Amino acid sequence: MSHPTAPFLPSTQWITTQDGSVTLMGPHLEPYHSVHGALTESQHVYQQAGLAYWHQQHPHATTCHLLEVGYGTGLNASVACTLTRPGVSLHYTGLDPHPLDPSTLSPLLHSLPTPVATQLAQLNALSWGDRHVLSPSLSIQKHPLAVQDWVPHTPIDVLFLDAFSPTLDPALWDPTCLALYASFLRSGGVLVTYCAKGTVRRGLMQAGLIVTRLPGPPGKHHMLRGIQV
Repeated sequence: MSHPTAPFLPSTQWITTQDGSVTLMGPHLEPYHSVHGALTESQHVYQQAGLAYWHQQHPHATTCHLLEVGYGTGLNASVACTLTRPGVSLHYTGLDPHPLDPSTLSPLLHSLPTPVATQLAQLNALSWGDRHVLSPSLSIQKHPLAVQDWVPHTPIDVLFLDAFSPTLDPALWDPTCLALYASFLRSGGVLVTYCAKGTVRRGLMQAGLIVTRLPGPPGKHHMLRGIQV
């Protein structure tokens, strides 16, 4: 998740979640990932309902441009990078105005399956601001920017919205920002988020997306997926 616009309160408190993976307790006692299963939430919301769904809907696509609002620990990025489809190049961009120090993330690495942990360690070691080509089918760029300060160079196919909650960081969930996210998406583009709050659902609909409330990961009744028409 991205950090709030209010002064950030650093924390090194790690919590073991119900699937055995750990999460970092962030500012104002809000965790970066679900305490009901950090890895499970990432796979359910962002990998399966987001990127895998986009692959299913675009079987002939050869390129996917993925934007994450809230790079955080890099877990969602790592999970996305492990979901590859032959013939499709993934170009990932992550935004976070307050990047975490990779040296503090070893507890998370040790709690993850080896493929995800290996990918995550590689991603977190990359410099910010530069685009890194990791293979012919995978490139990564991390920007230490707020989403309001970022300018896209190409339409986005999949958008992971994983900011801290509307209570903690309301600016990233207000109608202006929700409309901004929708404007990034190309026709057929997919936005997914763990947050199913009614104001967020209505804001995404007002921004022109077709929004579906889906079953959420453990601990949450629902999540949201929006499609750009």
